[in-house]
Amino acid sequence: MLLHRQRRGKNRRSGGRQSLRPSQVCSERASGIASLPLARIERAARPDGAQRSALKELQDATSEAVNLLTSDCPTYRALTPVGRLQATEQRLDAMLRAVQTVQPALEKFYDSLGDEQKERFNRLSST
Repeated sequence: MLLHRQRRGKNRRSGGRQSLRPSQVCSERASGIASLPLARIERAARPDGAQRSALKELQDATSEAVNLLTSDCPTYRALTPVGRLQATEQRLDAMLRAVQTVQPALEKFYDSLGDEQKERFNRLSST
């Protein structure tokens, strides 16, 4: 009974979410980036030729970020505090580089859109 209460308390503190093991963090981020709804974005924004090129750059940057996360994030479980800290640093570095890869392409695509297209694009996040 006590163990059950302790588990329930942990779930409450984490907002009911199950926590990830450190080795899962990058793979979760990679799958999140990979699931970027590029087809929905294309349908909503209806890009012209130049915008389509920027969307292709976004797609390429997304693929590059996924590859970076899957290849550069450590998947081992470090046994020592120093090792865990180093692995965490490697994961954070990989995630930062993934963001730095996608962000310029996303900004370029978004900046190329007209006002109506931006409005349709912005509505995607609320659906």
